[in-house]
Amino acid sequence: MVLRYDRRDFLSENRCAKFKNQQKRRSPVLNSDFILTYRIACEVLLPILDNPTQLAIAIYEEMHTNLIKNLYIAAPPNEQVFVRKLIKILSSKGVQVVNSDQAQLFMKGHYPNCDHFKVEFKDLIELCLHCRY
Repeated sequence: MVLRYDRRDFLSENRCAKFKNQQKRRSPVLNSDFILTYRIACEVLLPILDNPTQLAIAIYEEMHTNLIKNLYIAAPPNEQVFVRKLIKILSSKGVQVVNSDQAQLFMKGHYPNCDHFKVEFKDLIELCLHCRY
């Protein structure tokens, strides 16, 4: 799972404030014609970012259905509070979750003196995780 943007990019308080006093629309139908608008993001995604329980349950059910037991979550550092909440819920359901915290520990533990890794650390973390799982 990759969080491709963060709250500051897409769900700013100013942007979402425009929709607060407007009547909420029906839940969007997620299909191949679906277009994520700022309004839908503010109405649907913002509550999930505040409380990831429903998202975690949906991820778990999809993983369980497809017999997937491991998950790597890539997210910007300013989303770590959200990611840690999500990991806590998923871990309680038996999902092994890895994120940049574990990747950093792995890289530093296995390659403590590699100058190339020190310079390209952030890019190599993701590469490392793809090889490990």
